[in-house]
Amino acid sequence: MYARAKLPAFSAWEAVLSGAQGSRLASAALNVFGFGHNPSFWMGAFEEANTLLDRYAQQVFWLHATRLGHTDASVRACGRTAGAEYWVQRRGPEQPLHERGMDWHFDKDEDLLDQKDVVVMPTVGTVTYLSSVGAPLVVLSQPMLDGRGFLLPFSASQVTMFLTRPVFGRHVAFDGQLLHGCPAALAEAGERLSLVVNIWFEHKPLGVSTTGPGSSNSKLPVEAEEVFSTATPLRPIDQEVPRSGKKLTVDFGPWRVAT
Repeated sequence: MYARAKLPAFSAWEAVLSGAQGSRLASAALNVFGFGHNPSFWMGAFEEANTLLDRYAQQVFWLHATRLGHTDASVRACGRTAGAEYWVQRRGPEQPLHERGMDWHFDKDEDLLDQKDVVVMPTVGTVTYLSSVGAPLVVLSQPMLDGRGFLLPFSASQVTMFLTRPVFGRHVAFDGQLLHGCPAALAEAGERLSLVVNIWFEHKPLGVSTTGPGSSNSKLPVEAEEVFSTATPLRPIDQEVPRSGKKLTVDFGPWRVAT
């Protein structure tokens, strides 16, 4: 059994992509977003990456697996349940304002919840921004769910809010069990494009596609063996707070958390 490290609830880094890498990734993301009904895809920890998005998702997996104290051996011990689930999020100016954000939610295996009434969440949630406009990501330290999907008791006075705005090339990671959303009320006009990668170790979500959408998902170029920029080190950024002065209220079930 490996000694799992304790990660911060929320972390973010600037400039994980160079301009050229980011442009290729954004182009691939837009192609995938237009494929079918925007499905989520699975990239195993040790599978061969055939596309740029597969490769990036796998690199994100290993970045955070290492942060957690995992080794090659401990990841292999998880078998096929160790990997990255990824999908593309896009919100555009052509949409009504209330659709330019994302409702408050917990990431989880939705199919498993529907079929078995069991809640399983990823270990780490991540977002990489491929544009610099749109609604910010807000992550709350509470409330949390138990294994059956019920809210655990909490005190609103103990809630910590983490907020970061979209910035091209910014990479954000947070505890996969935390409530989060992108409030449309705080959105800036423009196209919000991001790649979401959730990290799993002992569970593979049901219903994820293990086959990319062929030519719609840009093929992996030879020079993209490493997608993260090596020219600029990963730099932590300070927590941001809303500058609009608006009161942000979170309604979730019977709870209301005002920040």
